[in-house]
Amino acid sequence: MIDDLELVRRWSAVGRVELVGAVAYDLVVSPDIDMEVFTDGTPRVRDGFRVLAELAEHPSVTRARFTNALSTADQGLYWQLRCRDDEGEEWKVDIWTLDQDHPGPLSTSLVAAMRSAVRTEERQRILALKEARADGTARGVASIDIYRAVLDGGVTTPDELEAFLGPDYAPSLTPWLPAPRP
Repeated sequence: MIDDLELVRRWSAVGRVELVGAVAYDLVVSPDIDMEVFTDGTPRVRDGFRVLAELAEHPSVTRARFTNALSTADQGLYWQLRCRDDEGEEWKVDIWTLDQDHPGPLSTSLVAAMRSAVRTEERQRILALKEARADGTARGVASIDIYRAVLDGGVTTPDELEAFLGPDYAPSLTPWLPAPRP
């Protein structure tokens, strides 16, 4: 999907493109691609809409969405595409355009840390919890909170995830990074 839509080439016209999220960590359960695009200064709505207009004309794209979150904690512009691959499966593509001097937290900061921290056993537990979330046997929580629960809390089951997060859980921006592994 990344290559078919030429996402990196198209968004490179706006800024430096970084692949982040489950695809970058090889922890994909649901068809979801996440990217951060870093601009020179405050991201501009018109720049993103130029790219979105090109993408919306692609035959795979079925929906496009925009949110101006510059005045929120996210401090960026959010773009979402829905598209279908050759097998008819729907993919969600999330793109954040952010100032290159964004104070964070940023998903880009998590990529190298996750790649070095996740071993085979943790990968299996994370994927199992993400599958439980997808099929409804675990509460819908942010993926980063599943990663944190497995890597910091040793969580292995949906019930343990629930206990780890607590009854007042609400997803939020977090600067969490996994501890380095030897």
